[in-house]
Amino acid sequence: MSNMLLKMAIADSYGAGFEYAPENMHLNNPDNGYIKHPKYNIGNGRYTDDSQMASALAEHIIEGRPIERIAFAHSFLDAFKRDPREGYSKRVYAALQTANTGQELFDILSPYESIGNGACMRAAVLGFIEDEKRVYMVAREQALATHYSRDGGNSSQCVALASWALRNGISRFDLINILTKDGI
Repeated sequence: MSNMLLKMAIADSYGAGFEYAPENMHLNNPDNGYIKHPKYNIGNGRYTDDSQMASALAEHIIEGRPIERIAFAHSFLDAFKRDPREGYSKRVYAALQTANTGQELFDILSPYESIGNGACMRAAVLGFIEDEKRVYMVAREQALATHYSRDGGNSSQCVALASWALRNGISRFDLINILTKDGI
């Protein structure tokens, strides 16, 4: 899993320079080097909130913490407090700065139906869970910690299950059959 996180962080660090940038910004980077994020002051070649949350999610799973949204919210908050960084949406950033517990973070964020993609951006690490039904359940629960919406949960489940299928050498057609058969 650490190799996956490292590769995700490298890709995240490279892609950060293009987030919120003009559509053809990549054409101004002929050397394919790290460039400064156009909006946030995180430095060139630095990982963003997406890698921070993926790492927090991986820690949570590896350490065997409870699989429930408040516990996930607490893990995400702990990761942020260890290394506060820009890159989160304004609402999530303010919530992370304000909250002292996972419950407080959840209470601040849950009244809003987030249609952001943060929950799916961190979900690939869940592909290391052995059972696809558990991947499905964990992906939904971790998403609801910060993205309290049907879309947040569904996008997280899609990415986590795709990661699980790739890790296990399962084709997309076989994955569809597994999910349909299992009622997922």
